[in-house]
Amino acid sequence: MDAFKELVARSPDMKLATIDELHGMVFWAGAATKWAQLQISLAEQVGGLQAQVEAWRRDGIAAAELDFSATQRLGTIANKEPRGDTRPKRHIPPGDVDVPKWQRLGFKDKKTMVEAEFLATHPKEAKEVIEQAKAADDFPSRTAVKNRVRAKKAEERLAEAKERAEQKQETATDKAIADNKRFVAEYFKFLKDSVREVEEAIIGAGKGKFDPASKNFVMAKHDNLIDLFRKLEELI
Repeated sequence: MDAFKELVARSPDMKLATIDELHGMVFWAGAATKWAQLQISLAEQVGGLQAQVEAWRRDGIAAAELDFSATQRLGTIANKEPRGDTRPKRHIPPGDVDVPKWQRLGFKDKKTMVEAEFLATHPKEAKEVIEQAKAADDFPSRTAVKNRVRAKKAEERLAEAKERAEQKQETATDKAIADNKRFVAEYFKFLKDSVREVEEAIIGAGKGKFDPASKNFVMAKHDNLIDLFRKLEELI
C-alpha cells in the first residue's frame, strides 16, 4: 500500500501519462485494491480492528478508482488506435509479422484491451458504478459496469418494443377507423339502393300481387333483415 501511495503522489495527469505509465498505474492500483480487500477480509474475521479496516477500505477504494481512471485512459487510446499495422505492405520488411493492436499497446492480452475499451466507451456507467460503490462504502468493479450497461440496453430494448407496440396499435386503430368509415359508406349505399326496391315491394303487397309462397319468402327475408338491423344497433 505504501508503494501505491507513492505512485499516487508521483502519478502524472492521465491525459499526459505515457502508455507505460498508465499500465504501471493499472498494475499497482489493482494490486493495492486486492491487498486492501484481503486485509479487510482477514481483519473482519479477527475483529477489533474497525478503525484500521476503515482506513484500508478508504485506501482500497481510492486505488480502485485510480485503476478505473487509468484503464479508461488506456481504453480511449486503444479505441483510437488502428487494428492492424498502419505501415503500407510494401514497407514491411520480409518476415516482419503484423503485430496485434493489444500487443503494440502493451496489454497482456486482447481480453484486457477489450475490457479497457469497454470502460472507455461507457464513461457514464463507469462513473455511476464508482459513485454507487463509494456511497455504499464498497469497491467498484468492472463487472458492475457491464451489468449496468446490459441493464440499460435491456431497458432501451423494452422501451423500443413498447413504442413499436403502441405505434402498431395506433396503426390498427387508424385502420379500424378507416374501415368503419368504409362500412358506414357501404351501409348507406345499401340503404339508398334498397329504398326503391322496398317501396316497390310495399306497393306490390298493397295491390295483392304476392302469392302465398312469395309472401312467405319475402316475410322470411324481412325477418332476417330485421335481425341484422338489431345486431347493428347493438354494435353501434
